[in-house]
Formats: sequence, structure tokens, C-alpha cells
Amino acid sequence: MNYIARAYANLVIVALLFAGVAHSQPPKPDASENAKILAYIHSAWDNLSRSMTDCKSLIDPKVTTPPILYLPAGMAIPPAVASVQQQCKIEVRNLPRKITHMGDVRVAEIPDEGLLYLPNPYVVPGGRFNEMYGWDSYFIILGLVEDKRTDLAREMVENFFFEIENYGAILNANRTYYFTRSQPPFLTSMIREVYEHQTGKPLSKAWLAKAYNYAQRDYALWSAPPHLAGDTGLARYDDIGEGPVPEMADDSNYYPDVIRWLLAHPQIHTDYLVEAPDNPTPAQAAELAKTSCDIAVSKVCANAHVDGHRLSNDFYRGDRAMRESGFDPSFRFGPFSGSTNHYAPVCLNSLLYKYERDMARFATLLGRPAEVAQWNRRAATPAHRNQQIPVEPSYPHVLRLQLHDAPAINLQLCHRLLPVMGKTRQSATGNGARPPPFALRTRRRTCHERLRVRYPVGSPLRLGPH
Repeated sequence: MNYIARAYANLVIVALLFAGVAHSQPPKPDASENAKILAYIHSAWDNLSRSMTDCKSLIDPKVTTPPILYLPAGMAIPPAVASVQQQCKIEVRNLPRKITHMGDVRVAEIPDEGLLYLPNPYVVPGGRFNEMYGWDSYFIILGLVEDKRTDLAREMVENFFFEIENYGAILNANRTYYFTRSQPPFLTSMIREVYEHQTGKPLSKAWLAKAYNYAQRDYALWSAPPHLAGDTGLARYDDIGEGPVPEMADDSNYYPDVIRWLLAHPQIHTDYLVEAPDNPTPAQAAELAKTSCDIAVSKVCANAHVDGHRLSNDFYRGDRAMRESGFDPSFRFGPFSGSTNHYAPVCLNSLLYKYERDMARFATLLGRPAEVAQWNRRAATPAHRNQQIPVEPSYPHVLRLQLHDAPAINLQLCHRLLPVMGKTRQSATGNGARPPPFALRTRRRTCHERLRVRYPVGSPLRLGPH
């Protein structure tokens, strides 16, 4: 009898809980509320738009020095820029020489940092920014295309073409201190968005051919040092600069706070800390330039010390690579992701797989069968290697691998981090309503094909726990 009573009581409780949940569900927004939300979205594109002919874009409140706009070497001042030069009280300079590849002009050669000129307007990822950012722009372009702002989306893609042509690569963002790194490779995805979903006059094959050529140059950045992960055939994030990133002058406590956290967690073993005096002698400063960073050239470096400890030069390299990954800051690759450059992540290598497939599609549309075959071979190569390497069942996502540039690196192949971005376009339903226009699509098989890489006999591959 007690059992029946308890069962009945449980049923009553469950019923009451469901009733409470149902009652607590917020009412669905009515048409007027939806209209307000949509109106806000429509207006936000313009509120977050920037251009080189607008004072609010050229004068950055985050920068305390007089604003400088840099043009490519040899480029005359565009009339539209000249007309606002006095009005905005900005200085316009040319870069010291032509840039073909990332690294052709070092950040140290431009002691007065400034904004890099872009010919078209663009949308920034938030109100405090004046720069067009790399992978943020992909998601912005998805929204622009869905909101039928395809001209603005195309102009942003063409800004990236301008960066490749004049600044050597798609940069983290269009500011001089970003000359050392890129961001996740989404260019082909952006090209497809604007080429395949135009609301006005379709883009021409000539435009696609130009886009294809720039995408080839962007792909080359990821298939050459320093972005090669040793001899694995995989890519990694890396940054060609040294020491702390200069933009952290905007947050002078960041690196000291990292040191404090590491000191407070001695059980977490890293090689991120070096013992060094807070006020080094010239000889000690010269040694710090090798083991940590150069206090003579970086104010951020000079201030990054706590109780006789500084951050190692390898931490700074990983910190820079983290920022190229777009996940900054995070703990994806060690504390504060200070080991990012020692990882070959699934997310990056899956994006490159998609990149290769996109390039094969472009080559098909352009009638270039030999190049179609070439891109398909590149995309298929990891699948062929997939058959050659055993995977330890207990640790299916971790490989311990020695790269050429560091000893005994734990190379954790990150899984479930960033799915391959692909838009699932569906046709309109019978009643004219359209399903959600895009979705993130995880190609897990593709990820594993990228990861199970063939190693020759005698390679330092060892499977085991991280």
C-alpha cells in the first residue's frame, strides 16, 4: 500500500513540475516585438559600419597618440581621404616599401602605429572597434547576406583582396601591429557567400576568377612555414612576431595577471615562467631578450613582471599564435593557450579541407579541369594517409609528436572545437516560408581523416595520454 501511495505521490509531483514548467514558459513574441528586433538588426549594420572617409572610423578612442592612416607604398592619397584629412585631423603616411608577403615590413619599422587603409566600407564586430577583423567578418557576412545587404558583404570581401595585394595577407585586422599574423582561413567561404547569394546583378566569372587567384595566395600562407606543423602535413597557428603583443598596452595588467595565476597554481606544470629581476641591469636585459622579451623595445614587455618572474619567449609565441586562432584569450592549448603554436588543431585543418573543396568548386565553375583535379587530390591526401596509422583507443584525440622546432611537444589534436563551416541552403517550402538559411555542419569523418596522418618508419610519433 505504501508503494502505491509513494508512486501516486511521485506522479503528482511530476505533474506539478511539468505544469510549473509549462506555466513558466515565456510567451512567444508577437509580430510587433519581432519587428522591433528586425529593425534593430537592420540599423545595426550601419551603426557598426566604418570607412576611411569617416572621422569616427579614423579616430580611435583606444589609441592615445594622434591618429595615423597608412597607405600602401607609392599609393597617392585618394581624393576622398584627402577631403577629410584636415577635418578629422589625421596624418596620412605611406608604408616604407611594397609588401608581397607577410613579414616584408616588420612592425618595428613602423614605430608610430596606425590604421591601414581599406578602399571599401566594412562592418566591425563591436562598437569599440574601428578595424575590419579576419574571421569575425565571415560571420558578419553571413548576416549581411541573409539581410540582403550583399553589396556591403561583397565590398568587405574585396577589402580582403586589397589586404592580400597590398599588405601580403589577410591580417588579423587592418592595423599596423597586426602585420605579424592572419586569422582562421575563411576567405573561400566568404567568396561563396557573396557569389552564390547575390540579390541584385549576379557577379561575373571575371570577378570569380579574380577571387580565385586571391584565394590561392591566401591558401599558400597556410601551406608554408611557419604555419606547417613540422613534417606532419598539417597546419598550425603561428605568428612571426616576438614578445608580447603591442595591443596589450590597452590592458597593461593582462600579462602580469597571467604570471600571478601561474604562480598561484604551481601544480600546473608549464615552461611559461622564467626567473628574472624586476629591474634588470643592461646585461640581464640582454639575456632577457633571449629568454623572455626585449624590455628596450616593448613597454608591454618592460611592465610584464611579478615578484622576480617574467613570461618565457615560448609563452609569448604561443600567446601570439592564440590570437591568430581567434580564440583569445582561452585555455584551449594550455593555460592561457600559451602552447598554441605547438598544436595542429582539428578546427584549422578542417577549415583547410573545406578551403580545398571550395577551390575545386571555383575551378569547376571557371572551366579549369586540371586545377579541379589538383585541389581534389590535396583534399583527399589525408584520407589516403588515414589507412596507415594506428590509433590508441584510450586516447583517440591525442598524439604526442616531436616537431622540428621544439623538444617532445605534446601535440593534442583538438576535437569538437570548431566545426567545418558550411551553409545548408534549402529551397523554399510550399507555403513560401524558408527554413533557417545556414547551419554549422560538423564533418567528423573529415576531421579524423585530417588527423590520422601517415608517418614514415622512424618518425617520432608516439601515441599516449596528453
